[in-house]
Amino acid sequence: MMKKQVLTIDQMKRLKGLGIDTSIASMYWTYPVEPERITRLTPVGEKGNLKSWEERGYGIGAFTLQDILGIMPVFYPTMENGNRILVGNSQVDSGCHYQPTIFHSEDGWFCSYFDSDDLLDERTSDSYNNPLDAVYDMLCWLCENDYLPFKN
Repeated sequence: MMKKQVLTIDQMKRLKGLGIDTSIASMYWTYPVEPERITRLTPVGEKGNLKSWEERGYGIGAFTLQDILGIMPVFYPTMENGNRILVGNSQVDSGCHYQPTIFHSEDGWFCSYFDSDDLLDERTSDSYNNPLDAVYDMLCWLCENDYLPFKN
């Protein structure tokens, strides 16, 4: 039985709609064309420039778990106007930071951002049957809440 290895076309379209550059994926969904009418999953090395392929409507990138973890940021808490906020880099090493963490329990797979020193709140995804969907949920949340500086 093949386990889920990449995000679906619909998941990738949602990420693209949220402003994520899907052309940086390591895999690629090709849209069905005549006469085959088959959707194929292809490694990027075989297609070359994904941005060009996406612009021409030939398909869309397909993120793997490793792709998503590679773009999820680490955050550092700092004080601004008397409020604790998260920033994408640490000007002063406070010794604590938020980092993406994947874990499994009897309830399913989860992705969480939590403070390394347990000083701040954590954000945990809903429960999923696989780690890829848990990380996808967290990536969507980060994007929807403006925590991703690299959005298009």
